[in-house]
Amino acid sequence: MFKVVSNGSVIGYQTEPWFIKRNPESGAYIRAEEEDAQGISVSGVPYNLPGHTEITQIRTVDEESGETEENVAPEAYWDDVDEAEILQALQAANEDNAGKIGEVDDTSTASLAAVTELYEQLVEKGVI
Repeated sequence: MFKVVSNGSVIGYQTEPWFIKRNPESGAYIRAEEEDAQGISVSGVPYNLPGHTEITQIRTVDEESGETEENVAPEAYWDDVDEAEILQALQAANEDNAGKIGEVDDTSTASLAAVTELYEQLVEKGVI
């Protein structure tokens, strides 16, 4: 298992690095062998390997005109990671999301109660 790091933060975990390079004919990013790679892709987002600038990211600047801007993608590197580190990261994420899950559960329960009440009213009136 590998972790991918960019700007000092872990941006993802992968079973194997997904190396990419720019196709010189079409400009599209294609999968590459490590020795030919210019960048790495994480969840479909391209990053440059250290020392490379060939990988760019395009963003829309003006939706009306369709004007875009092309910027050099940030650098990222990959490193071996052991299962203990992955488990620790997952536990930290679960703790961070524990409060959010409670909020979602409360909202879901209230929504379900409202829908159930509406359903019962429609049945009583013969609508359904």
